[in-house]
Amino acid sequence: MQLLFFKHGLIVVVIVLITVVLGTKQYKQTKEALNDGSIIKRDADFIETTEKFTLQKVDFPAVICALKETDFSKAGVSVKGSTQEGAVNFSGSNWAARLVPLQSEADTYSYSFSFTKWQTYRGMPQNITAMNMTLTALEKMFLKLDPNTKVESWKNKTKTKPSFLS
Repeated sequence: MQLLFFKHGLIVVVIVLITVVLGTKQYKQTKEALNDGSIIKRDADFIETTEKFTLQKVDFPAVICALKETDFSKAGVSVKGSTQEGAVNFSGSNWAARLVPLQSEADTYSYSFSFTKWQTYRGMPQNITAMNMTLTALEKMFLKLDPNTKVESWKNKTKTKPSFLS
């Protein structure tokens, strides 16, 4: 009987140790990304917002060129799109986002960026760090193109299907 309790206790200790090690590793990776500027500290619901970037004298072909020069490799994201397609799609391992040019007026150009889909695990978004890296790289790109870039954001109406068994 004591051997059975010992085995169960050992299993619990191993599970706790694995959780602590993985949590510590994730914490260190996030802290390192914050320190090197790959991400910025954001509320967890940033994935549910649309960002509108307004720039002066930066048309969509210039944005496409800048996207090609922007390093998204740390985020593990693929970037596809063109002026002909009229949008740029970002694809992560289990999420997607879209950058779309909006109506422009006399040397003022606006673009909207939003995450279009993502997966969650037990209610928490997966790969949120990669999504943050992508948005941070995009923000830096727009600021490099126009240091006076104006940014507006608003919460999207999202529909979720909670699954407690996933």
